[in-house]
Amino acid sequence: MLRERLLAVAAAIVALSVTAPANAQEELDPAAAELFRQGRDLIKKGDWKAGCEKLDASMKRYASASTLMNLALCRQEEGRVATAWAMVQQALVLNRDTVGSQRRERLQATGEELLAKLEPRISRLRVTVVPPADDARLEEAGRSLPLDSAVPLDPGTHDLVLFLPGRPDVKRRVSLREGETLSIELAAPALEPPRVEPKREETPPALPKPDEAPPPPEGGIPTWAWIVGGSGLALGGVSIGFGVDAAITSGNLRERCGDDLVCDEDPTFDPEPENDRKNRGTGLAIGFGIAGAAGIVTAVVGIATAEPTRVAKSTSLRVLPWAATDGAGLEISGRF
Repeated sequence: MLRERLLAVAAAIVALSVTAPANAQEELDPAAAELFRQGRDLIKKGDWKAGCEKLDASMKRYASASTLMNLALCRQEEGRVATAWAMVQQALVLNRDTVGSQRRERLQATGEELLAKLEPRISRLRVTVVPPADDARLEEAGRSLPLDSAVPLDPGTHDLVLFLPGRPDVKRRVSLREGETLSIELAAPALEPPRVEPKREETPPALPKPDEAPPPPEGGIPTWAWIVGGSGLALGGVSIGFGVDAAITSGNLRERCGDDLVCDEDPTFDPEPENDRKNRGTGLAIGFGIAGAAGIVTAVVGIATAEPTRVAKSTSLRVLPWAATDGAGLEISGRF
């Protein structure tokens, strides 16, 4: 079998050698023609590797049908039968532009003969998706492959990847023998269920720490009652202060001038300023006392009419009256 194969290759090489690039190609690219001749001679001597490299370099400089057919023989020698078969078909298309009818006809006949020898050796692969999916896509070595069709592939191992939108990729490795047509089925995976975001649990409100005072209750005694009452107490304290000052001043006058408040015995003493201070203090004590009493009465009414169940237990008030020789007042502090 191997001997017959080598004889067939040699016969094809001889047939193609007579169609080597001639004057037309030499005029376009002499280097390409020389590389072609060197490659052909190396292959005749059995040095396929070096000869195919020369042919490949020639093809890159100038694309011709005869060079491409010889390169197809190189791929066949490497065992890449399907690749060689495709290159011969491409060469026949390229042969349409070959100059000279005789050369064109010889190349056409040689190409058809080579195709006939390669055809029974081609291995093919048919891939079917089960169940069918219109959006399925198959790739082999990064190249797209049609589904449900016997596709020519070189013998050997092939890694397949099936892509389906919304589903996991399906991977499969297959091995093809020369001349074999292999049919396989790839199971389409089920659609992945849509991802549902987990429901976020609501965080309960934070409880107050033991050392934190709870917020004051709504309602209770109105704030204005505390303000008015405190102001009334303050005014009362001021009234007391002025009353004390007036009493002290009156006592000083009685001590200097007697109970009749006649100060003729001491001509150096002028009672008029002290007497004015006494009268002013008495008047202010009476005025502030009346205003303070009114504020306290108003606050008491506000507290009495407030809802007792809503009074904050934490409410506290401290009143400290004070008095001095030059005035008096009332210090109020607390929490409302």
